[in-house]
Amino acid sequence: PSARRNDMQTLLFVNKALEFAPGAVAFHEKKVVLLASLKRWRELAGYCERLAALHTQFDGLFEDDLAQFNPFPGVPKAEALKTSLFEANDPVESSTTKLGTRAAAEAVLRLPHSLLAYYLRSLRLEERWAQAYSAINSLERFIQAGSDLNHQVVRSKFAWLSHEKDKLNRTSAGKERGDSLFRNGEYNLAAAQYTCCLTIDAEGVRDGELGEVSNAGGRLHAILHCNRAACLMALKKYHEAVTDCTSALRIHAHYMKAMLRRSRCYMRLQRYEEAIVEFSRWIELVVKAKSSANNQDLSTTPCLFDSPKEIPDDELNKVKHELEDLKRAKRAAESSARSESNFDSRSQQYYQESFGRSGSSSNAQNRRDQWYNQKASSSRRWDSFAGRSPKRTGNKSGQQQQRSQSSRFYQEQHSYSQRERFNSSNSSQQN
Repeated sequence: PSARRNDMQTLLFVNKALEFAPGAVAFHEKKVVLLASLKRWRELAGYCERLAALHTQFDGLFEDDLAQFNPFPGVPKAEALKTSLFEANDPVESSTTKLGTRAAAEAVLRLPHSLLAYYLRSLRLEERWAQAYSAINSLERFIQAGSDLNHQVVRSKFAWLSHEKDKLNRTSAGKERGDSLFRNGEYNLAAAQYTCCLTIDAEGVRDGELGEVSNAGGRLHAILHCNRAACLMALKKYHEAVTDCTSALRIHAHYMKAMLRRSRCYMRLQRYEEAIVEFSRWIELVVKAKSSANNQDLSTTPCLFDSPKEIPDDELNKVKHELEDLKRAKRAAESSARSESNFDSRSQQYYQESFGRSGSSSNAQNRRDQWYNQKASSSRRWDSFAGRSPKRTGNKSGQQQQRSQSSRFYQEQHSYSQRERFNSSNSSQQN
């Protein structure tokens, strides 16, 4: 945050310096670098195109003995690029002006070499891919021709161009493949494809080069985050979807689709307060945009590719119904929570009344003693002998005495039988 504040402060000073020295290339370069650091790619692309349009006034001036002073030697006269394209009186309309493919091809030849990489990258990150391809092809033809300079010198200055073209090819193809997978219901593969597109800008980057980071910002990355959030929502991974929606909204605060998806994720996660706030904010922005003729209140941070003014009325009504359903669900959840709290309170009260409110409630041994000492209770104790075995009693029971008498009777009968057998055997021997 502190670095961002410093960049914004420096940008104010650079703008002030350009008012006094509009022809200073160093100041223009510094402003473009600051805009890239702040990830304000739409503004950067517009600034470069406006600067290139102003340079068309040099066409045909540096000839004959002045040719050595030509800042853009070998560049043909512009046909599609005109300074009048950026002369709108409305500053908002002027800031949203975009060049076509032919004008972009001419503009890229009228920028200082130090700004070209930034300009082409801004076209890619703003999904102006037709203009980006046109500008790259124009540069490649210029390099192939060799201009009026040494051919090797020209090629060395544009060594980065092949890498930018490769990133453009992979980004456009990867996003299109991800969209196709999403339409076919292959959400895991689509999310993986969007992830690959998000990491392209961080590949092979040296420290300090173009301020590269994985989340480079721009319309492209906002849409990629929002699309991946849609995949995660379909997979019921709402926590991860919230993170992606938040990343998209950090790039474009008024990205309506990301705002609505985050609202629905909050609702699925039963984060009712956040969901209500998000739904209400979405509805407020749409209603305010439709009621405002010029929509000037959104000019500071516009999301030109998903404006609230373009939301259809049926979708607005649908979201309003969702908000009402959400409020009813919140009230039902609060009622259920109160009922559960009351049940817990009654359970705790019963527990306290059953086991006492004194220190015994926190002492397990005291509670056990209290249980055994309940004399008035009619419940049968599991330990009826109070920890003593019935065999340890001093007096024999009636059953034990009966068993002892039965044993003596059996012994007497056994002795009598033995004597009878002995007498009978003696009498038989005498006979």
